[in-house]
Amino acid sequence: MRLRRLRLSSRSVSTVLGAIILVAIVFTVIIPILLFIQNTSLLYFLQVSERNRMELERMEENLEVHATVHTGNLKPYLLVVNKGVLAVNVTRIYMADSGGSLYVEDTSYAVPPVSPIKALPPTSFPSLSYDKSYVLQVATERGKSYSAVEKPLSLANPPYLLQVIVMNMKYDHIYEIEVAVTDMTVGGTPVKLGCIASVGSCTDKMVLNYYASLWNENQTFFFKLLPGNYTIKLREYEWNGDTWEQINEYGPRSILILENAVTVFKLPYNVPKPISNIESAFTISIDAPLDVFTEQEDGSYKTVTVNVGVRIGLIAAANESLRDLKIKLFVPDSPSNLDYEIYPCGDSDCSYGEIEVEKLRPGDNMTLNFRLKLIPTNNLMGGYVILQASLVEAKGETTGQTYGSVLSDKVAVSLCKFTKLTYIKCFYFWILGLGDVGDPNCKTSCQSDPECHWTGNDYGFCICETDVFPRCAIP
Repeated sequence: MRLRRLRLSSRSVSTVLGAIILVAIVFTVIIPILLFIQNTSLLYFLQVSERNRMELERMEENLEVHATVHTGNLKPYLLVVNKGVLAVNVTRIYMADSGGSLYVEDTSYAVPPVSPIKALPPTSFPSLSYDKSYVLQVATERGKSYSAVEKPLSLANPPYLLQVIVMNMKYDHIYEIEVAVTDMTVGGTPVKLGCIASVGSCTDKMVLNYYASLWNENQTFFFKLLPGNYTIKLREYEWNGDTWEQINEYGPRSILILENAVTVFKLPYNVPKPISNIESAFTISIDAPLDVFTEQEDGSYKTVTVNVGVRIGLIAAANESLRDLKIKLFVPDSPSNLDYEIYPCGDSDCSYGEIEVEKLRPGDNMTLNFRLKLIPTNNLMGGYVILQASLVEAKGETTGQTYGSVLSDKVAVSLCKFTKLTYIKCFYFWILGLGDVGDPNCKTSCQSDPECHWTGNDYGFCICETDVFPRCAIP
C-alpha cells in the first residue's frame, strides 16, 4: 500500500515538472520567435508601403522641359514647367552633341508643384555651335529623366515657327514686321533667352518689310525661333513725296514661344465693297432623309418627326460678312397624301420654318437644324413632300446692302407606310393514308406568339400578321 502511494507521488511530481518545463520552453523559445516574426513582418510591410509611396510619387511626377540659349553668349538654358502636384528636385543635367561629346552637371534645383515656367541655367556647359545639334536631358531625385522637347536643338534650324498674319493692308503702303527677344527673369535677374534664325546666324532681332500692292491685302510672315520671350511690332509707312514716313505702329505684343504660334494684326478694313453676285458667293443646301417610315397604331398611322439640316456658307473671297440672315425651309409644291408642319415655325400654322443667324463671315459654313413633322392619312398609300430652302434676307456688315432670294435645290422626302400581311406560319393536321402532317409543335409556338392565332383544335393552322411591306410614294 505504501509502495503504491510512493509511485503515485512520483508520477504527480513528474507531471508538474513536465508542465513547468513546457511553460519554460514556450516563454523562452516560442514567444520570442513569434515576436521576431511579427516584427519582421511589420518591417517588411513598412518597406513595401514606403516603396509603393515612392513609386506612386514617381508616377505622379510630371515635368515639361524646353531647351534654349542665352541670346548673348549662346550658352544652353533649360526652361522647366512642373505640371504635377509634387515638388520635383532636379539633380543632374546632361547634354550630348552630334560630334559625340557628352556633358554632365550635378545640380540641386527644386521646382515647386504647378509652377510657372522657370529657367535653369547649366553654368558649366560650353556655348552652342552652329554646325552641331544637341540633346539635353534632366534627371530627378526620384529617378525619372526628361528630355527637352526640342530634340535635337539646333541654332541653324530653330524648332518653332511663328506666323505673323497682317490683314487689310492698304494699297501702296509699306509694312515693317519686327520680332525681337525680350527679357525673362531668372533668379531675380532679367536675361534674354532665345534667338531668331537669320542667314548664317541666330540673332536677337529680325525685321521684314512688305509693300502692299492690293487693297485690303492679307499676308503671312514666318519666323523660326528657339524657345523664349519675344515681342512683335508692326509699323506702317506711307510715301509723303520725299521719303517713307511712319504713320502707325501696332504693338508691341509679348509672346512666350514653347511651340508653334500664330499672331494676327487685323487692321481697319478699307473701302467696303458689296458682294457682286450673292448667288455665287452664298451656298445653301438641304440634308434630309430620302425615306421615313410609319406604322399603324390604334387604327391610324403614327405621326413621324424627322430632323432636316440646312447647310449654309459664304465663300472666302466674299467682300464682306453677312448679318441678320433669315433662312427659310418651306414646301414649294403641294404634298402628296399627307400633311406637315415645320419647326421652328415661321407662321401660326407652321407651314414653313425660319431660323435667324446673327453673322456669317467669309469662309464660314454652318448647319441649321429644322424639324419636319409628317402627318399621314389613314389610307394605305404612302406620301411625299418636297422641301426647298432659301436665304430670305441678309445685310452686308460693312456696306449695309440687303441681299436675298438665294434658293437651294429641291429635296423630296417619301413617307412609307408599313402594310399588314397575313400569312400561314405553320400547320399540323391528319390526312387519311398519310397520318400526321406538319409541325407537331405548331400549336404551342403559335399560341406563344402575340401576332399569331391558332385555328382548329389539336389539328389546324397558325395564322399571323406582320408589318413588313412598306408602301412608299415617289414624286
